[in-house]
Amino acid sequence: MIILLALVPVIIFVGILIAVWFRLRSRGFFAGEQKPKFPLRLRYIIGPLVLLVIYIIIAAVFYHMLPTEQVAYHFLTDGTPDAYGSRVAVVGIGLVIQVVLVLISLGIVFGISRSGFLSNQDGAVVKAETILTYMGNVLVLPQLILLFAMYDIFSYNSYQVHPLPVWLFAVIILAIATIGFFFLLVSYALRVNRQNKP
Repeated sequence: MIILLALVPVIIFVGILIAVWFRLRSRGFFAGEQKPKFPLRLRYIIGPLVLLVIYIIIAAVFYHMLPTEQVAYHFLTDGTPDAYGSRVAVVGIGLVIQVVLVLISLGIVFGISRSGFLSNQDGAVVKAETILTYMGNVLVLPQLILLFAMYDIFSYNSYQVHPLPVWLFAVIILAIATIGFFFLLVSYALRVNRQNKP
């Protein structure tokens, strides 16, 4: 049952991708004469790829320590488990979600780089490659929270210990990201201010 619940969103997502692909193809988006303005680079999706590899490593380390049939994957506020699944299902669902997030990042970068929305203009405050890098790596935030949640599941089932409440980890990560984004905007504003001075 858990595997079916995990597959439904994946099937819907794949269906949407296929529909979008056919729509773009019918409009000549993939025509041979249209060259991408920006080639795909690894740095555009390096964050999601690194977190996918980290998940695979963590899952491989903990897999043999997890119980075969009764892996707790949902917990009450006091930390006691209230839902269980098989080892294969829990690890597999985490892997599927991580892969889907990497594919979404790749789709974002591919779509933006092929769309022609971006152009490298002389004197631009933010280069198009920088925008592609941020857009492709923005899914690192939910992916990192999911990675920690899976680590929490593995840790509890292996050692009966929760390293940190997942909600607290999510708040910390989002606070750090918000502060980082604020300083990024301030640095760009200062750069624009310097360029506009005579």
